[in-house]
Amino acid sequence: MKILGLSIPAIVILCLAAAPIPYFATEPRYAFRHRDEAALVVSFKQTGKRLHECTQEEKALYVGKIKNLKHSTNAGIQCGSRRRHSVDVTVAIDGNAVLARKIAPSGWQGDSAAFVFQRFYLTPSTHRIELTMRDGGPDSPPYAYSGDIHFESGKQVVIDFNGSEFQAHS
Repeated sequence: MKILGLSIPAIVILCLAAAPIPYFATEPRYAFRHRDEAALVVSFKQTGKRLHECTQEEKALYVGKIKNLKHSTNAGIQCGSRRRHSVDVTVAIDGNAVLARKIAPSGWQGDSAAFVFQRFYLTPSTHRIELTMRDGGPDSPPYAYSGDIHFESGKQVVIDFNGSEFQAHS
């Protein structure tokens, strides 16, 4: 009986504590920066190409020096430079360049991904968006996105990169 006697006050206390949750889950309403603006968000993570890729001869020489790597299928990963190219990103909205940035790779030795996050505020209408990204130096072929996107007031459109192409999400 003691357990039953203690459980009723505990249930009441928990219900009282949980009562404001539905209210605070919906209020106050999220307010966009300005209701009369829209936003374009460019956000992705990309690992640049290595500065120096090993040739087959260099891989064979490297594997020959270390006994444990003779039968390894990824021995070439450890050969060569760990450093990576920076990621070059350009964004143009309606033909006007709004971003041209070279993003260095992260990591202690410059061997990790580069992170891109940029937000642009626009008037609500249809805008021409052109985006290019190079991850293997200035002479590498670019990944590109070009398209007309309709922006609605108080909403944002996110452009991300899935490893092979850009995609716009509203």
